[in-house]
Amino acid sequence: MKTTTLRAALPAVLLAGCLAFSSCLSDDTPKDKIETITMEVSSQTDVYYPWGSTLPEACMLMRTQGANAWQHTGFSTIHGFNYDLGNAYVLKVKRTTLGNPPADGSQYTYELDKEVSRKQECTQAVAFDASTLSYVANASTIFYTPAVKQLYVDSTGAITDESGNPLELESDTYHYEYATPESANTTTPSARYFATGAYVVNEEGSARLIPAGCTMRLRFIVPQAELKAFATSSAIKQTRVYTIYLLNSDKEGIQRVSLVLTRK
Repeated sequence: MKTTTLRAALPAVLLAGCLAFSSCLSDDTPKDKIETITMEVSSQTDVYYPWGSTLPEACMLMRTQGANAWQHTGFSTIHGFNYDLGNAYVLKVKRTTLGNPPADGSQYTYELDKEVSRKQECTQAVAFDASTLSYVANASTIFYTPAVKQLYVDSTGAITDESGNPLELESDTYHYEYATPESANTTTPSARYFATGAYVVNEEGSARLIPAGCTMRLRFIVPQAELKAFATSSAIKQTRVYTIYLLNSDKEGIQRVSLVLTRK
């Protein structure tokens, strides 16, 4: 009877042992950790080299609130967040620390919880002397080709390009774009030739520093107040020229270009 009882109980004992062993194994498996944190995103951008790439790319700067150093990261790092150039953000973000992160990637993933605040930080009046600007190459060297060199403005402030296509100064879809930088001396453009900011000088000699991340937006190059004054007080065919000094992240000059407004 004792032998029979022991044999009958043995499967149950083995099953319990297996379950306990399995439980111990599962407890040791790394798990993802999710937490909600506050993050800051800078109004300025910079340049970085993505993983495995030898070509520089523009990137945004973010950090956890209270940290000193900015982290260089791609514009799509925070899932659900659409970065608008020239705006500083405070965000609530769900950060997941991966239990098993990829060998060639970050241990974190980010998802937008909510936008706490947004502040535009794109224009800053400065004293600027073009003769003191140090260039990475001759100032006449062409690295970037402006998509638009000539704009036409009527008495209402409506803007068109050379082909008569309407443009909106405040549009989020129109940018003062430049082609990929090309250098006669380098086959692969380095970060030194990558435009991240600009000095903009009007005909009166007033200069503004357009920080990194704001250069490509037309409204940051031609202030709305100046456009309105030009549209309402200028004679037909009168022009107004803005000189743009493209800068790299070290504020070295890359190229000098011009944008011309013509009253129609």
